[in-house]
Amino acid sequence: MHVVRWRKAAVLTMAIVKPKKGDRLSRREVQVLGFVAKGFSNKLIADELGISAHTAKFHVINILIKVDAACRTEAAVRFVRDYGFAAIPA
Repeated sequence: MHVVRWRKAAVLTMAIVKPKKGDRLSRREVQVLGFVAKGFSNKLIADELGISAHTAKFHVINILIKVDAACRTEAAVRFVRDYGFAAIPA
């Protein structure tokens, strides 16, 4: 019962704070996008940042929405265009 309440609350919260095209990326999303630009999978991004693969996937989905990209590659190209190669994490 407790888990069901938590899931309902999480779904409601996600619906309320759903990102929109043009929203600014958070610092964490910029970090994640840098790893996407390096070709990292969600699992590798999660390992690097100490988060779950699900959380990494959630960040990537939000990034795609905010930058209006159809795929990870398009988002990565925009990252390099906007921030330059030097911004890609080492």
